[in-house]
Amino acid sequence: MGKALLIISEKMASRHWHFSRGATTSYILPRLYASLQRFSMTRPFSEAERKLRWQCRRGLKELDVILEPYMEDHYRDAPEAEQIIFQRLLAEEDVDLLAWFMQYTQPDDSDYRALIGTILAKLAHTL
Repeated sequence: MGKALLIISEKMASRHWHFSRGATTSYILPRLYASLQRFSMTRPFSEAERKLRWQCRRGLKELDVILEPYMEDHYRDAPEAEQIIFQRLLAEEDVDLLAWFMQYTQPDDSDYRALIGTILAKLAHTL
């Protein structure tokens, strides 16, 4: 293991996983890798994207746990057309969004249907 990675792993382990000298590599490294994955090398959010992140915080926890992970993990890598549809989707009412994401009803807009299916598939893949 490289010196820099060792230093990072020791610092992260001591802060988050109560590192002890007896801790095994098989315990530390998987957790370190998972933690480092959160700090991916993707570009930072633009000002407009930061505003969208706030719009993902709705009044319903059920929507928060769907919209926020998509915004954090997938929005920046999505095609521009999908990003525009997502922006339009965020302008809809919470009641409609909840019904669509819980699959109680289907939106009339086919773009919304496709995006909701994509978001739910990506969410299911990460669980």
